[in-house]
Amino acid sequence: MQQEIRPLLSVDIIEQLHRQFALLSGMKQDFTGNDGAPIIIFPEYSGFSEVPEEDFLNVVTYLTSIPSLDAASIGFIIIIDRRKDKWSSVKASLSRIAVSSPKYTLQNTALPEWVAC
Repeated sequence: MQQEIRPLLSVDIIEQLHRQFALLSGMKQDFTGNDGAPIIIFPEYSGFSEVPEEDFLNVVTYLTSIPSLDAASIGFIIIIDRRKDKWSSVKASLSRIAVSSPKYTLQNTALPEWVAC
């Protein structure tokens, strides 16, 4: 018997979504004059590194499935708020996001001059 494949629904991961360690802002940013890329925000969340991998993957998978295929094909803008943490936390967050989203690649962007690396 063949198993039915169905999309991940918010009701399936409602507890993980309520923790709000990742959010889809609803805004789109455009730097090229084309349709904008959806923005996913990883707000300051003290337990980010302790979020179980399955929960993290479920939320990222769900959030990246919400925008239209056209919008998702542009890619996503990721905003990581770690202002209360160290630079190593930002790098660890980037690494975790990259591993969880293999179909999307992280591209280098210029950091503001005031960011101490």
